[in-house]
Amino acid sequence: MAAIAASARSSPSDQPVMVQGPIRACAIATSFWGVVRFRVGVVIALQLAFTLLNLDLKWTSFGRLRPVHTHATAGTLPDLAAEAFAEYGVPAFRARLTESCRKFLLVEQHVGLIGFAEMSRSAKEAPGAYLRGAEPVRLYVQPCGQRRGIGRALLRQVEAIAIDTGLSALWFTVWENNAIALAFHAARGFATKGAATYSFRGRQYRNHVMVQALP
Repeated sequence: MAAIAASARSSPSDQPVMVQGPIRACAIATSFWGVVRFRVGVVIALQLAFTLLNLDLKWTSFGRLRPVHTHATAGTLPDLAAEAFAEYGVPAFRARLTESCRKFLLVEQHVGLIGFAEMSRSAKEAPGAYLRGAEPVRLYVQPCGQRRGIGRALLRQVEAIAIDTGLSALWFTVWENNAIALAFHAARGFATKGAATYSFRGRQYRNHVMVQALP
């Protein structure tokens, strides 16, 4: 398995790393839903002019397809793109690297950076959980490195740093629809102890507060 290195900077060249995985995933998602929305828009526009295109099926009628075009992707495209560049771009990492309480753990192989963990080493109040502990802000593994134990190894390193700092608990906020992350943390001994709301661009996203006591 790739070695895990703690870093106070982003790369040997001292230049901030742009974590491309989340940005690439969001770019693909926004492009995909953009194409879907455009195509559905074209189809329903043609249905207004040529009623035969309704195909006499309830699932392909104008009345069924119009809500898909109007609501299915509303807010998704700009939110995904803005979130990716706001949190994973070079300026964002450069700013966070200057914070003394931040700790970054990097996993690198010959292909480059394949995973990282970002944590706050200071004790913070967990929303709704009535405890204070270290918050691992982000834990990400590129698709090429998944299912190889890298995420678990990163989490173990985060736990060790928190224990060495004298903290008694770790807590994550996990989006309620991120089933993979929820299952991952539950399997690592984290339990849901509260809830928090993340606000972005005027929209509200409900998160689970997952907590693990440290020895």
